[in-house]
Amino acid sequence: MGSGMYMSSEDVRRLDENCAFFGLDTPLLMENAGAGIAREIARRFPRGRLAVFAGTGNNGGDGLVAARHLTEHEITVFLLGRSMASDAARRNLELLTLEAERGRVSIVPITDSSQLSDVSMEEFEVVVDAMLGTGAHGAPREPVRSAIELINTCHAFVVAVDIPSGLDPDTGRADVAVRADMTLTLHAPKRGFSNPDAGRYTGEVVVVPIGISPSMEQLIGPGDMHAALPSAKRGHKGQNGRVLVIGGGPYTGAPALVGLAALRAGADLVTVATPSSVSGSIASFSPDLIVRPLEGDVLCCEHLPEIEELIERHDVVVVGNGLGRDAETLDAVEELLPMCGRAVLDADALKVVHEDTLFEGDVVLTPHMGELAAIVGRKMPTDLDARCGLIRDLCTSLGVVVLSKGAVDVVSDGRRTRLNITGNGAMAVGGTGDVLAGITGALLCRTSPFEAACAAAFINGAAGDMARLEGGYSLLATDLLPRIPRVMAGEWRHYRRVE
Repeated sequence: MGSGMYMSSEDVRRLDENCAFFGLDTPLLMENAGAGIAREIARRFPRGRLAVFAGTGNNGGDGLVAARHLTEHEITVFLLGRSMASDAARRNLELLTLEAERGRVSIVPITDSSQLSDVSMEEFEVVVDAMLGTGAHGAPREPVRSAIELINTCHAFVVAVDIPSGLDPDTGRADVAVRADMTLTLHAPKRGFSNPDAGRYTGEVVVVPIGISPSMEQLIGPGDMHAALPSAKRGHKGQNGRVLVIGGGPYTGAPALVGLAALRAGADLVTVATPSSVSGSIASFSPDLIVRPLEGDVLCCEHLPEIEELIERHDVVVVGNGLGRDAETLDAVEELLPMCGRAVLDADALKVVHEDTLFEGDVVLTPHMGELAAIVGRKMPTDLDARCGLIRDLCTSLGVVVLSKGAVDVVSDGRRTRLNITGNGAMAVGGTGDVLAGITGALLCRTSPFEAACAAAFINGAAGDMARLEGGYSLLATDLLPRIPRVMAGEWRHYRRVE
């Protein structure tokens, strides 16, 4: 995603929400967008009579800002609808109303399509379409539909804001849409513009910067969670995912944390397959965990038939937490990995991963810096850009997604790279990585590996920030668990990132 790439409507929604989280809120971006649109129009038409057709959403708000900035023009704003849908658009209507009281702008409310029959378009040299943006899908409704038809009959130069109203932003198809001479698209071209047929609606496409830098685009935020959120809890068990955790032996807490985190992140069922020597201890952590004992003290190849049967009954496998580094355990891990269609590899399972390993399924690796250095066989660079480049190359080589844990988490699939800065120093305590693996496993049941890794990094870090703010610096990994669903429910809005 970026100024040189096509953006889908989902990309736009995600970026808007992330920008608000990091301080670039809607009023600021709307002001930047409207001012940029006004500059582009004034460059081509320094003066003249201009009509703005504004909808009630943020696209309409952009048009209202543009009208306020076009001080050398005689402007009529046709406002389609009864009230503005967002606070930012509403505030900009108030500001423009002040300009109307000064006699510089005329505002004409249009609440019924019949009111458009008396509108003459002959007097306007420029018409601005700011009715429907990337959030609109489907055939336009009245009075917007009639306004589109009216605009298409005029002889003025037509400018569309972001996307011609009625054009699908993702497909570039339309039932009825504004036929613009120029589209001033915000931040980046929209995916639908790649459809050759879209050109007859967009006309010339000009990208208008609105103050979102490439580094801001890279940051993971709450907008990245939506694809991974669980569906409504109804229907049968397992519709939101069944996670199998293969871990434990030398350690008991790690696989329990993975399983409980997966449940908190929305998985319906979690089974922990673990050596029988520790199965009772792991079961004692919570009655919500289904524990499947594997005879013996450590995982070994004799357990593989039983594990294969369990893998077939689960959507995602999380492997490695608390397994230990016994040679027969690592042999067993190497043998079971090809059985896993969708998997998260963490902790001791990463010992069997090398630069020449090739994965066929949907796999997410969650190494910390030391584990990452061991996989690539060299010291990790301290420079963030160099580290991102190394991780991208590793992802391409292995065919996996890597979620590299650190002060700044790096998520890459080899093509895309994103950065997460939620989290704080108190999370250096043991077990928070196990929680992250569990969250990733639950989300991988519902979305792609890259989206799951991005969302998990944000959720884990934000839960840690909540725990730090609410409980002080002496944080425990278990403190994150009850805060996972709170972050996913939107309580990130009420906290500020901590160090």
